[in-house]
Amino acid sequence: MMAEAINNIILRDMTASDLDRASNLEKEAFGKFAWTRAQLEDALERNDTAYVVAVLDDEVVGLCGVQNICGDGEITNVSVDSSKRNLGIASRMFAYLLKRGCEIGCTAFTLEVRAGNASAIRLYESAGFISEGVRPSFYDSPKEDAVIYWLRNVEDIKTN
Repeated sequence: MMAEAINNIILRDMTASDLDRASNLEKEAFGKFAWTRAQLEDALERNDTAYVVAVLDDEVVGLCGVQNICGDGEITNVSVDSSKRNLGIASRMFAYLLKRGCEIGCTAFTLEVRAGNASAIRLYESAGFISEGVRPSFYDSPKEDAVIYWLRNVEDIKTN
């Protein structure tokens, strides 16, 4: 298990003891579309999946995951406690997740994001992701397009 500390934020693989807090973060961020505790628990058992958490003052304040699908890393979620946003946690956690994705064999990464989620789009674009398409009216509540992003050159991630 990898672990990395940056400015009092510990980045590490999610463990079974993190599941309750992780599922609560998901519910806060995504409501009825959140990953459930059971889904997160299942992810812990998989060799093709990595979930990482950000810990601040002994509390899980962020969660994100990736699943390797034939070499393509599908970013499943990025959640940060609403009271801890805009502190750089998401960008640090996301960079750490990409490294973990490479470790489980991902050679490219993809994700989809609500077209109106400007803060998430800034995060993904700052990590080098490029928009390659739109799924019209993909999301419900409210109805919104999904923007599809890819990061195809992961050599810089592997060497850092």
